Amino acid sequence: LDAQSQLGFAYLLGDSVPRNFTMAYMWFNIAASNGDMEAAKNRDSVAQAMNADMIAEAQMLQNEWSQQHPKPTVISGTAIRSRTEGTWR
Repeated sequence: LDAQSQLGFAYLLGDSVPRNFTMAYMWFNIAASNGDMEAAKNRDSVAQAMNADMIAEAQMLQNEWSQQHPKPTVISGTAIRSRTEGTWR
């Protein structure tokens, strides 16, 4: 499992964090957006225990998280640039 899915399970099960379906959905959705197909299935399973307001909140939280943590773009073999910052790292 990747770290994002692990966080989803932690919130789903209340493992070392308070049990929170909204946060579980958010982390599974982030993992799914990074190509984790199993996380997409887990997100959909969690959604069955949530109402529309909880899902909307989870999606809002994911959007906020994604804006604060943009995916790097590979420019060449080792050089990457943040999509939002446009600076070399």
